[in-house]
Amino acid sequence: MKTDLLLIPMSARYRDMRAAAIAAEEAGFDGFWTWDHLRDPDGESGPGVPEAWTTLTALAEATRRIALGPLVLNVANRHPGLLANMAATLHGDGFNTQAMHPKLAELARVAREEHVKSGRNGAAFILTVFAGLDDRWLRADSRGRQMLEGAGVDRLILLQEPPFDPDEIRAAGRVLAGTE
Repeated sequence: MKTDLLLIPMSARYRDMRAAAIAAEEAGFDGFWTWDHLRDPDGESGPGVPEAWTTLTALAEATRRIALGPLVLNVANRHPGLLANMAATLHGDGFNTQAMHPKLAELARVAREEHVKSGRNGAAFILTVFAGLDDRWLRADSRGRQMLEGAGVDRLILLQEPPFDPDEIRAAGRVLAGTE
Protein backbone atom coordinates (compact mmCIF):
# COMPACT_ATOMS: atom_id res chain seq x y z
CA MET A 1 0.00 0.00 0.00
CA LYS A 2 1.37 3.41 -0.96
CA THR A 3 1.24 6.24 1.56
CA ASP A 4 0.60 9.81 0.45
CA LEU A 5 0.27 13.21 2.07
CA LEU A 6 -2.62 15.65 1.56
CA LEU A 7 -2.04 19.26 2.49
CA ILE A 8 -5.26 21.01 3.38
CA PRO A 9 -4.84 24.25 1.43
CA MET A 10 -7.15 26.48 3.47
CA SER A 11 -5.21 29.67 4.31
CA ALA A 12 -2.00 28.06 3.02
CA ARG A 13 0.76 29.80 1.13
CA TYR A 14 2.40 28.26 -1.93
CA ARG A 15 5.93 28.54 -0.52
CA ASP A 16 4.84 26.49 2.51
CA MET A 17 3.12 23.90 0.33
CA ARG A 18 6.27 23.66 -1.82
CA ALA A 19 8.50 23.11 1.23
CA ALA A 20 6.07 20.46 2.50
CA ALA A 21 5.97 18.67 -0.88
CA ILE A 22 9.76 18.56 -1.06
CA ALA A 23 9.92 17.29 2.54
CA ALA A 24 7.30 14.63 1.74
CA GLU A 25 9.30 13.45 -1.25
CA GLU A 26 12.55 13.39 0.75
CA ALA A 27 10.77 11.53 3.57
CA GLY A 28 9.66 8.73 1.24
CA PHE A 29 5.97 9.48 0.80
CA ASP A 30 4.61 8.15 -2.51
CA GLY A 31 2.13 10.88 -3.41
CA PHE A 32 1.13 14.44 -2.66
CA TRP A 33 -2.42 15.79 -2.90
CA THR A 34 -4.31 19.04 -2.42
CA TRP A 35 -7.96 20.14 -2.67
CA ASP A 36 -9.62 22.19 -5.36
CA HIS A 37 -11.23 25.03 -3.41
CA LEU A 38 -10.89 28.73 -4.09
CA ARG A 39 -11.70 30.02 -0.62
CA ASP A 40 -11.77 28.82 2.95
CA PRO A 41 -15.45 28.48 3.90
CA ASP A 42 -14.55 28.77 7.59
CA GLY A 43 -11.99 31.54 7.26
CA GLU A 44 -12.95 35.20 7.41
CA SER A 45 -9.66 36.47 6.05
CA GLY A 46 -6.15 35.34 5.33
CA PRO A 47 -4.13 34.50 2.26
CA GLY A 48 -6.94 32.49 0.63
CA VAL A 49 -6.41 29.10 -0.95
CA PRO A 50 -3.77 28.29 -3.59
CA GLU A 51 -5.52 27.14 -6.78
CA ALA A 52 -5.09 23.35 -7.10
CA TRP A 53 -4.20 22.97 -10.79
CA THR A 54 -1.66 25.79 -10.72
CA THR A 55 -0.18 24.58 -7.44
CA LEU A 56 0.20 21.02 -8.71
CA THR A 57 1.77 22.22 -11.95
CA ALA A 58 4.29 24.31 -10.00
CA LEU A 59 5.00 21.40 -7.63
CA ALA A 60 5.75 19.17 -10.62
CA GLU A 61 8.75 21.43 -11.23
CA ALA A 62 9.88 21.26 -7.61
CA THR A 63 9.58 17.48 -7.18
CA ARG A 64 10.93 14.52 -9.14
CA ARG A 65 9.54 11.23 -7.88
CA ILE A 66 6.38 11.85 -5.87
CA ALA A 67 2.97 11.49 -7.58
CA LEU A 68 0.82 14.64 -7.55
CA GLY A 69 -2.93 15.04 -7.75
CA PRO A 70 -6.08 16.91 -6.72
CA LEU A 71 -8.10 14.91 -4.20
CA VAL A 72 -11.19 16.98 -5.00
CA LEU A 73 -12.13 18.64 -8.28
CA ASN A 74 -14.83 21.16 -7.46
CA VAL A 75 -17.23 21.57 -10.40
CA ALA A 76 -18.63 24.77 -8.87
CA ASN A 77 -15.31 26.58 -9.44
CA ARG A 78 -15.25 26.38 -13.24
CA HIS A 79 -17.43 26.04 -16.30
CA PRO A 80 -18.17 22.28 -16.66
CA GLY A 81 -16.71 22.18 -20.18
CA LEU A 82 -13.48 23.78 -19.02
CA LEU A 83 -13.19 21.40 -16.08
CA ALA A 84 -13.86 18.42 -18.37
CA ASN A 85 -11.04 19.55 -20.64
CA MET A 86 -8.71 20.09 -17.68
CA ALA A 87 -9.46 16.67 -16.22
CA ALA A 88 -9.60 14.72 -19.49
CA THR A 89 -6.09 13.38 -18.98
CA LEU A 90 -6.51 12.37 -15.29
CA HIS A 91 -5.98 9.94 -11.42
CA GLY A 92 -10.92 8.29 -13.16
CA ASP A 93 -9.98 4.72 -12.26
CA GLY A 94 -10.67 4.84 -8.58
CA PHE A 95 -12.65 5.65 -5.52
CA ASN A 96 -11.77 7.65 -2.40
CA THR A 97 -13.38 7.55 1.04
CA GLN A 98 -12.55 7.79 4.74
CA ALA A 99 -10.07 5.26 6.11
CA MET A 100 -12.39 4.57 9.03
CA HIS A 101 -15.56 4.24 6.92
CA PRO A 102 -17.66 1.55 8.64
CA LYS A 103 -18.48 -0.13 5.31
CA LEU A 104 -15.08 0.26 3.65
CA ALA A 105 -14.71 -3.36 2.53
CA GLU A 106 -18.25 -3.44 1.10
CA LEU A 107 -17.82 -0.09 -0.70
CA ALA A 108 -14.53 -1.29 -2.17
CA ARG A 109 -16.09 -4.53 -3.41
CA VAL A 110 -19.08 -2.79 -5.03
CA ALA A 111 -16.95 -0.06 -6.61
CA ARG A 112 -14.52 -2.62 -8.10
CA GLU A 113 -17.38 -4.75 -9.43
CA GLU A 114 -19.07 -1.74 -11.06
CA HIS A 115 -15.77 -0.61 -12.53
CA VAL A 116 -15.37 -3.98 -14.24
CA LYS A 117 -19.06 -4.12 -15.29
CA SER A 118 -18.59 -0.81 -17.09
CA GLY A 119 -16.02 -2.48 -19.33
CA ARG A 120 -12.99 -0.91 -17.67
CA ASN A 121 -9.82 -2.73 -16.70
CA GLY A 122 -10.26 -4.08 -13.17
CA ALA A 123 -6.49 -4.11 -12.62
CA ALA A 124 -6.42 -0.34 -13.14
CA PHE A 125 -8.90 0.35 -10.31
CA ILE A 126 -7.36 2.29 -7.42
CA LEU A 127 -8.91 2.50 -3.96
CA THR A 128 -7.72 5.46 -1.90
CA VAL A 129 -8.65 6.39 1.64
CA PHE A 130 -7.84 9.40 3.79
CA ALA A 131 -7.12 9.91 7.47
CA GLY A 132 -5.22 12.29 9.73
CA LEU A 133 -1.43 12.16 9.89
CA ASP A 134 -1.02 9.79 12.84
CA ASP A 135 1.41 7.03 13.87
CA ARG A 136 -1.29 4.36 13.66
CA TRP A 137 -1.38 4.87 9.89
CA LEU A 138 2.40 5.15 9.48
CA ARG A 139 3.52 1.93 11.18
CA ALA A 140 3.43 -1.11 8.86
CA ASP A 141 2.46 -3.46 11.69
CA SER A 142 -0.39 -1.30 13.02
CA ARG A 143 -3.90 -2.70 13.18
CA GLY A 144 -5.21 0.25 11.13
CA ARG A 145 -2.82 -0.34 8.22
CA GLN A 146 -3.49 -4.07 8.27
CA MET A 147 -7.25 -3.40 8.11
CA LEU A 148 -6.74 -1.15 5.08
CA GLU A 149 -4.55 -3.68 3.33
CA GLY A 150 -7.18 -6.36 3.99
CA ALA A 151 -9.81 -4.17 2.31
CA GLY A 152 -7.58 -3.80 -0.77
CA VAL A 153 -6.64 -0.16 -0.26
CA ASP A 154 -4.02 0.95 -2.78
CA ARG A 155 -3.19 4.38 -1.38
CA LEU A 156 -3.50 5.87 2.10
CA ILE A 157 -3.66 9.67 1.98
CA LEU A 158 -2.73 11.40 5.24
CA LEU A 159 -4.05 14.91 5.85
CA GLN A 160 -2.07 17.74 7.35
CA GLU A 161 -3.43 21.20 8.11
CA PRO A 162 -1.43 24.41 7.90
CA PRO A 163 0.99 25.50 9.11
CA PHE A 164 2.96 22.74 7.40
CA ASP A 165 6.10 21.68 9.23
CA PRO A 166 8.68 20.03 6.93
CA ASP A 167 10.49 18.57 9.97
CA GLU A 168 7.26 16.94 11.15
CA ILE A 169 6.74 15.51 7.65
CA ARG A 170 10.31 14.14 7.61
CA ALA A 171 9.75 12.58 11.06
CA ALA A 172 6.56 10.93 9.78
CA GLY A 173 8.58 9.59 6.85
CA ARG A 174 11.06 7.99 9.24
CA VAL A 175 8.20 6.26 11.08
CA LEU A 176 6.77 5.15 7.73
CA ALA A 177 10.15 3.73 6.70
CA GLY A 178 10.49 1.94 10.04
CA THR A 179 13.65 3.80 10.98
CA GLU A 180 12.12 5.49 14.02
